Amino acid sequence: MCCICVGRWFDKAAIVTNEDAKDSKSPNLWRIATVHRIEELKCIVRMLPIWSAGILLVTASSHLHSFVIQQARSMDRHLSHSFEIPPASLSIFSILTMLIGLVLYVLGNPAPPCADRGCTDSCSTEGKAH
Repeated sequence: MCCICVGRWFDKAAIVTNEDAKDSKSPNLWRIATVHRIEELKCIVRMLPIWSAGILLVTASSHLHSFVIQQARSMDRHLSHSFEIPPASLSIFSILTMLIGLVLYVLGNPAPPCADRGCTDSCSTEGKAH
């Protein structure tokens, strides 16, 4: 298996103890876990910060979209005498700002800490842009 930088103490769930070895029938899955299940759990734990940041982003974005339309109705949206920007179109500026920030973050983000040790399994490549 590949190295995964988080949750090395999860590996203890796959260690067979003397009590588990005495039982000759199939292993009790409440006491011992397979290595594959542990690696899946590590992948889920590594995705928790991404999920939590996503929840915050969606919450802020939903409030922003409704507020932008209300604010745009009260402002002067005329670029010239004949051209006026519709109120709902102003939300595209916040979306473009978010996308530009995301691109700058991906381009400026250093390699993850496991990259120098040769992690190549599917869990270690999730969420990487390069």
